[in-house]
Amino acid sequence: LVIENSEAGIKRLKSEQIPYIFGDADSELVLEKAHLDKAKALAIALPDPASTRLLLKRALELAPELDIVARSHQNDEIDMLSQLGAKEVVQPEFEAALEIAAHLLATLGTNRSIIYSVIDRMRSDRYQSIRREGARRKQQIDLSAAAPELKQEWVTLDTASPLVGMTLAAADIRNLTGVTIMAIHQGDETQYYPPAKTILSAKDRLLAVGERQELAAFKDLVRGGCIIGKGYHQWVTLSENSQVLEMKIADLQRQYNVRVQAIRRHGKLDYKVDGAMELELGDCILLQGEPAITEEVVKLAATDN
Repeated sequence: LVIENSEAGIKRLKSEQIPYIFGDADSELVLEKAHLDKAKALAIALPDPASTRLLLKRALELAPELDIVARSHQNDEIDMLSQLGAKEVVQPEFEAALEIAAHLLATLGTNRSIIYSVIDRMRSDRYQSIRREGARRKQQIDLSAAAPELKQEWVTLDTASPLVGMTLAAADIRNLTGVTIMAIHQGDETQYYPPAKTILSAKDRLLAVGERQELAAFKDLVRGGCIIGKGYHQWVTLSENSQVLEMKIADLQRQYNVRVQAIRRHGKLDYKVDGAMELELGDCILLQGEPAITEEVVKLAATDN
């Protein structure tokens, strides 16, 4: 399925009988029509950096576990897009150069396995050098200038915050609130694009990026307004034949001994879950509990049989 907004592109897709949706890919309405919750992967190849970031964020709001590959327009964007949730980030010009190199090596009679090895090494060296170069400039990064369409706020962790002592991965902040942590100020140092293994401490200042309601949810999370489970987490989208449709959330939690920590309905995240709410088709719920039990509930909720 291709999302295209040009008439020439639509004509080409029609002639080749490729499924398409006409519209802007970063539009919430268009993304809902694309049913991203059923997609296995998403490739973002937009020419505009701001639209790329907006599409990436909105896609993950609709399908938090979606595997996304994004096009990077500049070296500085690689870390930012990765932090926002892209599984892979590529630079088209560099990848094209690799294809040219591979073709030349093949023309010269180089063994195919050697070609693959050389290309992989060139790709690895290139992206690692970009990240090292970016690391030297991170103290000068101005996120408001780099991504003006994203709202941001520094939030301080006090000693009573449930996030203290957790890694970013364990805190699961993006899934629970929708925000992305772009930087952490610890002591006298600021770490931009912190890795998932970073341990949070009292007095840390976190730079959170997201929509206004997501930032409000994050600040509530920091204060302990949202329970963070230390067990297994899993998002699941309710299908047409889901066995939990129209079930009240409180009944689901009681019957299966799991906790519904958040719900996304019509693309909007709500982490203050109302137990009296009835589950609807297309709801995406964040389950937390013992791994075996949670996986069983996931099967019941997402079954298409």
